[in-house]
Amino acid sequence: MKIGLTVLVVFTLSSCVSTTIAGKGKPFSHLESSDVSRSSVISELGNPIGVGFYQKPLKISKTQEYQRAVQKMSAHSADGEDWLLGCPLNSGDEEAEVSRCDVYACQGYFERPFLNAHFELMSGMTLGIADVFMIPGAIVERISRSKRTDYLTIWYDQDEKYAASSLGNWLIE
Repeated sequence: MKIGLTVLVVFTLSSCVSTTIAGKGKPFSHLESSDVSRSSVISELGNPIGVGFYQKPLKISKTQEYQRAVQKMSAHSADGEDWLLGCPLNSGDEEAEVSRCDVYACQGYFERPFLNAHFELMSGMTLGIADVFMIPGAIVERISRSKRTDYLTIWYDQDEKYAASSLGNWLIE
């Protein structure tokens, strides 16, 4: 009984190996709160690589950056990628009024939900046995991700408090 339980625990714990190797990305969800100031975001993510200002406060849905995000999503869904339908915001209200946005860059990836779902599902379904075969793929994916630059656009209200965020560099894309 103890041996069987030990084997089950080892397989269950090892089912996270490929997911851990592939990495989760740079976390930012703890910054997605209306009480977080721009200076807190900068201290956490570094200086923005781009800044957008609005003469008068605008609803996020009326900003050029938001419109670019919607256009990009529409182009992807036209290519058959229906999972990108909907609001391009990770967090926040598209009707919130904002006075600026910043774009932050990260070497690798910003954290995304379900980023490693393919590793987690295969590993979980096989109680970790698939990890033996998936570890090389996780290593390749980690190397590939580390060579990439990822972007995060964050909008701020008039008091420079967090209003919303979207993965992508919508200032120039």
